[in-house]
Amino acid sequence: MAGSAHQAQLRQSGGLAEAGTAKAHSRRALWGGTGAWSRFLAGRLAGPALVVFVLIVLYTAVGPLFLTQDPYAQDLRQRLSPPSLEHLLGTDELGRDYLIRLALGGRISMGVGVLSVVLAMVVGIWLGLVAGYFGRWVDVIAMRVIDSILAVPALIGMVALAATVGAGLWSSVIAIAFFSMPRVVRLVRGSVLSVKERDFVIAAIAMGASHPRILRRHILPNVLAPIIVEASLLSATAILVEASLSFLGLGVPPPAPSWGRMLRESYQYLYQAPWAMLLPGGLIFATVLCVNTLGDALRDALDPRLRSARLDTLR
Repeated sequence: MAGSAHQAQLRQSGGLAEAGTAKAHSRRALWGGTGAWSRFLAGRLAGPALVVFVLIVLYTAVGPLFLTQDPYAQDLRQRLSPPSLEHLLGTDELGRDYLIRLALGGRISMGVGVLSVVLAMVVGIWLGLVAGYFGRWVDVIAMRVIDSILAVPALIGMVALAATVGAGLWSSVIAIAFFSMPRVVRLVRGSVLSVKERDFVIAAIAMGASHPRILRRHILPNVLAPIIVEASLLSATAILVEASLSFLGLGVPPPAPSWGRMLRESYQYLYQAPWAMLLPGGLIFATVLCVNTLGDALRDALDPRLRSARLDTLR
């Protein structure tokens, strides 16, 4: 009896040590001194993309605080004026200053992207954790619901949902989040199916840890890397989709500016005032390109095996 109790105590202490080691390894792999930051900046495009993205964020977040023009003031005498000292980026078809409206439009476009991705992540992560961890009928029901959502073309579904709810900021957020969430669920579920079979999770179950604690303390930290990468890539998609919805008239209603709506209002003046369309289009292009580049660099930093495999393929 004493020998059996001693062996059980050793197994328990070993399980605790292994669980602690696994959690510590997960934290080091994501944020610690394993060279993740140096690998992130090792890519030739990661540094420039980060600089450009920070400048765009500063322009949209801080720029309106220092600009004195009224973004809604109309001056038909100066409609479609070219860039000048009075209006550094020109004016739109109603004579409104483009510099301030582009900054405010970026707030809305990027804000919708961030909010929709956060909502998709909050729902998708926990649904994927529950489906992958409990399995059986929970997994079957969750995956059939996800498959039914994926059966609808994403952009068509977003347009239909936004049109049903009505034009506005939150309708765009809900539509983008709803059709982005299945990607998160499938990614998290696949990672959980692998992690839950590892020894430290089995040890935590044997020690009587509750299911919420196992999910929160043992499984979630070990599946964060692909979740972070997916969030960055979804952000770029969300910004692009918000511009598409606004271009179709399903985004934030006027007079509030957004990059997509500014494209919609100015495309008919392309030959008369090309800057009116090229500026918001260029900002959308630059933002999406930078976020995608940073997402690729982040993926290489958090999982160097993917970078090595890609280099081997190129060779």
